Amino acid sequence: MLMDKSWKVRKEALDILLPLAQGTIKIEPNSDFGSVITPLSKIVAKDANIVVVQLAVKCLGGIANGLRKGYGQYARETIIACLSKYKEKKVAVVAVLSECLDSAVDTIKFETVSEGVIESLGDKNPAVRQETANFTVRLFQRVKATSLPKNVMKALCPALKKLLDDTVGSVRDAGGWSPGDSH
Repeated sequence: MLMDKSWKVRKEALDILLPLAQGTIKIEPNSDFGSVITPLSKIVAKDANIVVVQLAVKCLGGIANGLRKGYGQYARETIIACLSKYKEKKVAVVAVLSECLDSAVDTIKFETVSEGVIESLGDKNPAVRQETANFTVRLFQRVKATSLPKNVMKALCPALKKLLDDTVGSVRDAGGWSPGDSH
């Protein structure tokens, strides 16, 4: 049902899944959630219907919060899908994407997804660059700078520095905040 051609069928399936995903305080990671998370990530990355995407992102965030560290094996897939969807202009969608990203990145070490983040910082769409930089700001606010490996910081800082020369002011601002927010 999640991969049905009709958006109404996909939406109905997500409407059923959402309360289950968000209503669970803790999910036992003993089961394989790939059969649910992979289609949800594909919906986020490729679906054109914003309502369906928003529901899928909320489901992913709920599952990430429920599984906690058990979500780590799926986090990279989720993070890459959410970063690519930052091109969406609707504020509600961007907010849900940010919540999901924060939940997913808490389940893994940042170096697992650093390449995808660096790639998104160089995206041709300024909204993707800006929101990815904002994501790094939130990440740096939660972790100590010393806990990030030097090789990750060496790769990430040039990408953030490049944003300081961006033609879009909000992208420049977001790029400038990132390294300054680590503690």
